[in-house]
Amino acid sequence: MYKFFLFVFFLFVFSLDASSAQTAHSHARQGDKKFLSKDFKKAEEAYRKSLENQKSDKMNYNLGNSIYNQQRYEEAVKQYEQSASITKDKSIKSNSFYNKGNAYVQKKEFQKAIESYQNSLRLNPNDGDAKQNLAIAKKMLLREQQQQQQNDKNQPNKDDPKQQPKDKNKDKSNDKNKDKNQQNDPKDGEDKQQNEMNQADSDRMMQIMEEEERKVQQRLRKGSPKPSKSTKDW
Repeated sequence: MYKFFLFVFFLFVFSLDASSAQTAHSHARQGDKKFLSKDFKKAEEAYRKSLENQKSDKMNYNLGNSIYNQQRYEEAVKQYEQSASITKDKSIKSNSFYNKGNAYVQKKEFQKAIESYQNSLRLNPNDGDAKQNLAIAKKMLLREQQQQQQNDKNQPNKDDPKQQPKDKNKDKSNDKNKDKNQQNDPKDGEDKQQNEMNQADSDRMMQIMEEEERKVQQRLRKGSPKPSKSTKDW
C-alpha cells in the first residue's frame, strides 16, 4: 500500500510537471507571436506567465527584449542582468550583455554601455554588431566629455574680475565710441566674416553628428526573441 501510494504520488507530480511545461510552452509561443507583431506589452505578459509555469533562460531573455521595446530601459537593464547571470548558454549571455549595452545607450550612460559591449565581446569576439556599437559608444562618450569641457569653459569664473558683469551705464559711452571705431576698421569686418564662417562650420558639424546619432538609434536593435521550434526547446 505504501509503495502504491508513492507510485501514484510520483505519477501525479510527473503529470503536473508535464502540464506546467505545456502551459509554459503555450504562453511562450503566444509571447513570440505578440512580439513579432510588435505588441510588446502583450508579449511581456505572455512571457511572464510562461516563466510562472516553468523557468527558462530564453524566456528571461525574451522578457528583457519586450521590456526594452517598451522603452523601460532601467527595467530592461535589470532583466538582462538577470538573464546573463543565470544562463549557461553563451549565446544568450552574450546577447544579454549586448542588449544591456543598447539600453545604457538609450539612457545616455555611455561608460556602462561600453562595459556591457566589452562583456558581450568576451563571450563572442566575432560579433560585428557588438564591435560597431562599442566604437559608437566610445565616440558618444568622447563627445559628451568634450561638450562638458566646453560648457565648463563657458561658465563664468566668479573670482576673475575680467568675467564680472559690467555696468551697462558706465560702459555705454565707451560702446558708442567702439562702434564708431569698428565701422572704420576693415579688420573688424574680416573678423566678423571669419566668425560667421566658423559658426557655419560648427552648424554643419552639429548636423552631421545629429544625423550620425539618428542612424545609431535606428540600428541599435538586436533582440528579436527566438521563436520556439518545438516543444522540447522549452
